[in-house]
Amino acid sequence: MEGDALAQFPDLFCAGAADFVAALNREFAQPRQRILVARKENAHRRRRGSRFEFLSNTENIRNDPDWRVAPPPDDLLDRRVEIAGPANSRKLVINALNAHAQVWIADLEDALSPTCRNVMVSQRNLRHAVSGEISYEDATGKQYRLRDRSTAIVVRPRGWHLPEAHVLVDGQAASASLVDFGLYFFHCARKQIERGSGPYFYLPKLENHLEARLWNDVFEFAQDWIGIARGSIRATVIVEHIGAAYEMDEILHALGPHAAGLTAGRWDYLFSIAREFRHRPDFVLPDRSELTMGLPFMQAYTELLLRTCHRRGTHALGGVATQIPDRHDPAARARAIEAVRRDKEREAAEGFDGTWVVHPDLVEVCHAAFAPVLAARAHQIGRVHDGAAITAAQLGAANQIGGHITEHGLRSNIAVSIRYLDAWLRGNGSVRLFGLMEGVATVEIARAQIWQWLHHGARLHDGRRVTLELVRALLREEIGKYSAESSEGFSEQGIEQAQALFDEVALQEDFPDFLTISGYARLNQTHSASHDAATTATAAIAAATPGTGTGQPARHIKAERETRFTLTCSSGMFTHLQLKPRVAFSFGFMGWSAWLAEHAVSHAALIRDHATGFVPIGLEIEYLHPATFYDCQALSVTTRVRTWNPKRFHSLQDVDVLLIADHGAPLASLHLQEVCVRIESPDTLAAAPGRVPAELAQTLLDCPDDIDSRPVLLNRGAARVPADAQAIAESRHEFTVYRHACEVADQWYSEHVCDYVGDSREAMVIELLQAHPALVAGLSKRIERISIGLRRPYMLFDRGQVVTRAYRVGTEAHFVHQLLSASGELAGDALEVFAQA
Repeated sequence: MEGDALAQFPDLFCAGAADFVAALNREFAQPRQRILVARKENAHRRRRGSRFEFLSNTENIRNDPDWRVAPPPDDLLDRRVEIAGPANSRKLVINALNAHAQVWIADLEDALSPTCRNVMVSQRNLRHAVSGEISYEDATGKQYRLRDRSTAIVVRPRGWHLPEAHVLVDGQAASASLVDFGLYFFHCARKQIERGSGPYFYLPKLENHLEARLWNDVFEFAQDWIGIARGSIRATVIVEHIGAAYEMDEILHALGPHAAGLTAGRWDYLFSIAREFRHRPDFVLPDRSELTMGLPFMQAYTELLLRTCHRRGTHALGGVATQIPDRHDPAARARAIEAVRRDKEREAAEGFDGTWVVHPDLVEVCHAAFAPVLAARAHQIGRVHDGAAITAAQLGAANQIGGHITEHGLRSNIAVSIRYLDAWLRGNGSVRLFGLMEGVATVEIARAQIWQWLHHGARLHDGRRVTLELVRALLREEIGKYSAESSEGFSEQGIEQAQALFDEVALQEDFPDFLTISGYARLNQTHSASHDAATTATAAIAAATPGTGTGQPARHIKAERETRFTLTCSSGMFTHLQLKPRVAFSFGFMGWSAWLAEHAVSHAALIRDHATGFVPIGLEIEYLHPATFYDCQALSVTTRVRTWNPKRFHSLQDVDVLLIADHGAPLASLHLQEVCVRIESPDTLAAAPGRVPAELAQTLLDCPDDIDSRPVLLNRGAARVPADAQAIAESRHEFTVYRHACEVADQWYSEHVCDYVGDSREAMVIELLQAHPALVAGLSKRIERISIGLRRPYMLFDRGQVVTRAYRVGTEAHFVHQLLSASGELAGDALEVFAQA
């Protein structure tokens, strides 16, 4: 791990924290990348005319009346008022925690401009807030300290789409989500549990339940890492994408014991509709002021959220009130408070259990709005919601709302966009504009409307068409007003940057998915300590945006040394669908052996001369392209290796292998882990850890930093089942380790595991197919992915068992295997994934 953040904030990146954040990124980099690729594919389908619908393959989850979300912890039982704000200001943190709200939402996402300093200072402030040690003294000497520690803290990390360019893992920008989550969780989870609370999170920008399932996997990994009980983490999802609205049951189900409710995110939800249907003229939205919660499709959205949450026994939270009561203008203050009071009384009457505000002066207003409805209760979870079922058509009826587009509406969108972008690029993500506290969400819907109106040639209410010339003329006028009104902070250079970003995200032919991705490189050019960080930010954007650059997932390995060779193929290497898994594993092992011989020493010499060897303990095969013997006469094998040599652990090598057919198509990508063991004799592996001999260390290690790094073991728990998996069948099959399977004279720890699990799967399918037709995918479809984690070797003539369980997960068939010894000890886990179950 490296980067500006580590150098500038060593207290946050102590050895344990750095290891944990690196482990999170290594474990979940590829699943995250698959999610981002899927988003692009879904967007392409939308352009071809597909609509959002309730999923047919998860109908059983929606229709099952019995399952419930786990009961909330004590300090999340009453959530009637939650105050949200950035965490980079100690004064704001203290004021929020002293505001008598039930929850403080530490917003590391839409309310924070993600400079390195802002992100890391927020983490530091969170640590001090959790410990109760946070304090602040302003320029006049006024002291700010915590008066009340009963407010629960819920952290909102950044979304899956964003990189963190100031934290590099193996040379790649880390996931911003995992950095935000990982640092807070590592430093604060145990402390929160000790004080009777817990590590609580708000999850933003989820587009479907598969993205929630990835968060659930992260939670399980994290809790296991630091040794706390699963379910200690609780997460509330902000439903701010139209796709998520169709999968609210599934999202709660996917989070399993970690779910804690859903929240309505108004502006981002509307932005998602504008973004997803931007090419359709019938989805052009009217003035932003006309996009109220009273619109039928918005009522359908909130009503379905309420029904879903209360049916499943969990909280439904209302939207955020962004008004700022002006303490210097009594009339304006009264108007703001009255608007919030009406809005929150509406939410309470509709059945919401709580709501958001952004200003401490509104906390008591919301308490008063909810008090008559809640009375002595903490929530309305038991409320029954009658009425006809909400249909897919009602949710998607954003193209039937009419309304007007006016010059005032266009000016308003331009004014809020240019002022906010200027502040955001200067490092301020929570900005007071026109009496409201604005974040990124407002600008997203504003710039989306400008783009819609411009590209569809919309007409203003007075008959004029929205043109580029009109938008630019109004932009010049609004910049002039902004300059005249600004007493400080305005600069010509800054406004030029803001104008360039506005042009990029609102006026171009292409519509960037998120302005925060487009703006990240500009932000880093302004705030990074070096030009290198800005360059890294630009590269991170390409890596985080599928369809740009190479389109390949970020790799774990940073080593530049590689080995290449070509193999001639034979018919026995293939099934009628693809390269055999055991053959792919063998080629990976051969690639690693060739790399070792070219760059260090042959494996045979390592064993013979140094009594040290490597055995495989983990394997990941991802099939990239179908192939048979007839269209693949030769294979190119490219291998890269990184060696880990920690002081208190086995030496270990991470191996990446790419198999490319002679016609240029990549067939499979492999990731192996080889762990070092001592050799007691030519025929015997030792149980004790092996270490790379000192005389070979410099030939194997890529940089001195590798020496003390702690590796993350691959695929431990590969047999873990997702929360929404539907069980199909289970069976057991025995095997015996014969001489041909042994890597040394009497021990096996090799690629034959692919055969053992594959044989068990095929035997299950043949045996149980008549009773379970869904199993047919295990014989008729291509394997998409195989994950294997080994824990111990077998001996010659050992008898073992493979316990195989089949599941349906979304559209996929998952065959989950556990390898057992004769005594029943777990010796390994494996997972085979087949598409189109």
